[in-house]
Amino acid sequence: MSTFTTFSVVPMPKASSSDPVIKRRQKLLYQLEQQRALAVNPRHVIEAKKWVRQDDGSRRLVERQRTVRRWWVMDADGQCYLTIRYGAKIVELEKGKTAILVGEIANLPSIINAVAAAVENGEFDTLAKAAYGSPRFKRKSL
Repeated sequence: MSTFTTFSVVPMPKASSSDPVIKRRQKLLYQLEQQRALAVNPRHVIEAKKWVRQDDGSRRLVERQRTVRRWWVMDADGQCYLTIRYGAKIVELEKGKTAILVGEIANLPSIINAVAAAVENGEFDTLAKAAYGSPRFKRKSL
């Protein structure tokens, strides 16, 4: 009798981390966390690791501080507008509309929290997919 017959053998489920929708959601949530931290502390920086080649030809991993780019702007009247970015592209929230009117800058962290909650609920999945676009390389049909 084989040992494997005593086990309950099932097909391996797909890992949730390989789902592109989940990856997009996590990427957007990470960026929103950075924006929230930047709204609270205007001097917020993140640590980025980078490989640097030394004079002797060897490579070394170094940490550098990287500034976080703001997703909001202030107009002349003191109104704050928040855009949502996915990568380098601004996400179009509605047809021809890319910004959220925040009002006073003090409201910004609560608006970012609300956007993050919407991302977690999956409301931004189709918007992120539209901003993400099609794959860079398409297979040629045979």
